[in-house]
Amino acid sequence: MRRSLLLAAVLLAVCAFAAPSYAGCGASDYSYAGLETHGATRGVSASITALAVPEVRQGHVAGWVGVNGANAWIQIGLSAFPQDSTNHVYLEVARPGHDPVYRLVRATLPSGQSHRFAVLELAQRPNWWRAWLDGKPVSAAVFLPGSHGRWKAQVTAESWNDGSGACNLYRYAFRGISLASKPGGWKTLTRASSFHDAGYRMVGRSRSAFLASSTVTPSPSRLVASASSND
Repeated sequence: MRRSLLLAAVLLAVCAFAAPSYAGCGASDYSYAGLETHGATRGVSASITALAVPEVRQGHVAGWVGVNGANAWIQIGLSAFPQDSTNHVYLEVARPGHDPVYRLVRATLPSGQSHRFAVLELAQRPNWWRAWLDGKPVSAAVFLPGSHGRWKAQVTAESWNDGSGACNLYRYAFRGISLASKPGGWKTLTRASSFHDAGYRMVGRSRSAFLASSTVTPSPSRLVASASSND
């Protein structure tokens, strides 16, 4: 739960996208599979569904939407930790010059449920952002200086192994990906860069949806047959 990859790392991952491999999974502390917009945005939204109970061997996994600058961000999504039998809804904010603050929004979220997540810049208040769950705000307004008209959006899954080399397993589906050119002015995502790290992949990408997963599938007992919508 840190800012997205640097552009150079994104480009390397895009080049390797044609042949994802399990080899090397866990070689980096942080690993990603997702999208980043080409330009700045005033909001990003997507429905996220955990299609399996994640198998977290060390650290955490997450599927989230957010916006970020060089050393600051706001993101909301699903997360899971070792021994978890469910996902959680979390919010994380990193202000410039401060450590990230992780907050639990909902302690239990069964796999297979689809919920709508968003971050949106406030109307008439440049550089102020708020996180939303299923159309309702779940954070206070957050001041992130320098973000207005500059920050890109990410829609991504991630794994953090705390330097252990562990390969954490997950399957997160993202659909209905939308961007806001102005507060409340949502439109379907049309242009974005894809990225993935060793051991993780994107499947079935369309203009507004994709599946991010580990190349090793979680145990059959942890998979869900279908998703129920709570949008």
